[in-house]
Formats: sequence, C-alpha cells, structure tokens
Amino acid sequence: MAKAKLKVVEPSLQDQLETAIAQEAALREDLKRADAAFKAKYPGDVRLRGAGLTRFEEQDVLASHEQEDKRRERRKAEFTEAWNSLCDLRKSADMAARQVRHLETTIAERVDEASARSELSSVLADIKSTNCEITQLAKSVEELRGLVRRAREKAAEADAKLTQASHAVDAALAAGLGDYLDASVQTTDALKVARAGRLEAADEAEMARKAVAIAEARLTAEEQKLQNANTDLLNLDARARELAASIATTSIPRLLEEAKAVQLELEHRRTVLKFLAEFASTELNSQVYDYLTDEVFTYERLGGLIDDHPAVAPWHAAIETLARDANADLPKIREC
Repeated sequence: MAKAKLKVVEPSLQDQLETAIAQEAALREDLKRADAAFKAKYPGDVRLRGAGLTRFEEQDVLASHEQEDKRRERRKAEFTEAWNSLCDLRKSADMAARQVRHLETTIAERVDEASARSELSSVLADIKSTNCEITQLAKSVEELRGLVRRAREKAAEADAKLTQASHAVDAALAAGLGDYLDASVQTTDALKVARAGRLEAADEAEMARKAVAIAEARLTAEEQKLQNANTDLLNLDARARELAASIATTSIPRLLEEAKAVQLELEHRRTVLKFLAEFASTELNSQVYDYLTDEVFTYERLGGLIDDHPAVAPWHAAIETLARDANADLPKIREC
C-alpha cells in the first residue's frame, strides 16, 4: 500500500529503495558464503571472532605449536586479512540495511506528508467554498432584513389605514344613525362606503401581517444557514491548522536523527575537553569546568519559553503558511 502511494508521491525514492533492498540481499548472500568459507578454513576461530584479534596468540588457532614462527606469522596474516575482509563485508551489509531502513522511514514520512497535504488541499478548497457561501449568505441576509423592514413598514401603514377606516365607519354610523335604525330606510351611501373601506383595509392589514411572517421566516432560515456556515468555517480552519501541524511533525524523524548525531558529537567534544583540561592552564581548566558543569540547554532555565525560541520561529511561520497553502515548504532541517 505504501509503495503504491509513493509512486504517486516520488517514484525516485521507490527506485532507490528497491535498489537498496537488492544490494542488501546481495551483500547478505555474499556475507553468508564468506562466513561459511571462513568457518571451514578456520574451524577453531569461533571464540576468537567474538573476542577479536587481541586473543589471537592465546587461541593459537592458525598453526600448531610445532610449526615454525615464519609459517605461523604467515598464517596469522592470512587469518587477519580474511577476518578483516569478513568484517568489512558485514559492515557493508549492515550499512545497506541501515540505508534500507532510512529509505523506508523516508518513504513513510513522504507518504504521510503527501496524505496530509492532500487532505489539507481538500480542506482549503472547502474553506474557499465556504467563504464564498458565507459571502452570498451574508448578502442574502442583508437583503432579507431590508425585505422584513419594508414588510413591517407596510404592515404598520396597513394597520394605520385600518384604524382610520374604522373611525370612518364610526363617523358615518353616527351621522346616519336614524336612517340606520329605521328598517324602512336603506343604509346611507356614506356608511356603505365607509364599511367597504374598512373591509378592504382589514384585508390589506391581514395580507401585510402575513407578508411580515413570511419575510421573517425566510430571514430566520437564512440567518441559520449563515450561522451554520460560520461554524463550518471555524471547524475547517481548526482542521487546516491540525493538518498543517501534522505536516510539520513529519520532520520529527529526520530532526530526531539529526539531534542524536549532534548530541553524540557534542558528547565527544565534551569528553575531549574534559580530557585535555587536565593538561591545560588553570584559567583554561576553569573555563572548561564551568562549561561542563553548566546545563547544556539553558534557554528555559534563563526564563525563555519554547514558543519564543528563535529556532521555533520558522516553524511557527511554516505552520501558519501551510494553514493557507497546502504546497508551502517546511523549513530546512539545517536552518533550524
């Protein structure tokens, strides 16, 4: 599965891995044959191989005690050459194995990074789409708010007209009360007109109230969509930052390997300093002592926070950039 993915990510690494695997297999086969030949030629060398040549004279497996010194020395030289050759072959095989592991680790890192970048690209595309959606929804919400405002104004006008129409009916009724109460006399034209006006105003007021309800319902629904879109955007932004950070963490194996190498080198130098200080002047010896007895990593001890360390700055910037651009580069390991 990893190999199939890698062919999409970086075919050259896959080729290097296959070559390294083949080289290791060939070296292991050569080592197996050489080891068998060595054992056949020097059958008494089993203990010697584990102890090294320092016990050569004690084991005395190369020649009998009765042989001449010259032949014994020649046999010793032959043994030494064969042993060194075997050791060199074993070292080559071990180096090939380390190269295979290194390439496999690199491939896994690249696959993980490529997968995270692919998902990040998708998330960033969703963020862009959601931003466009939010812009459209915000515009729609603003338009609907204007529509609701106009509907409410129209409803207020309709209610005012209905109130006026009701007053007109009351006035017409008061003016023609006698005719209205006389069953033999038809309702006056003024009262008919007033009542018709009130019915029309009441119908208009009802329609206006319904318009307000419809407009408000639309606004509520659109505002909910806008709120949901903003929530989605927050979640997408958070996911983009998570993926950006996960892409940065793919550098950990290489950084760890680099840190171990640097720490080993530092340990060697500190050891040499300690050794040489014994022969140095009092002043130099004091300087070395002060250095060796001080903490190696003093930034936090001096009150600094890891997030504020200068070495972290490019990684902060890289994660921020990655959260907006899935193709952004990570800092170079040596630049840390």
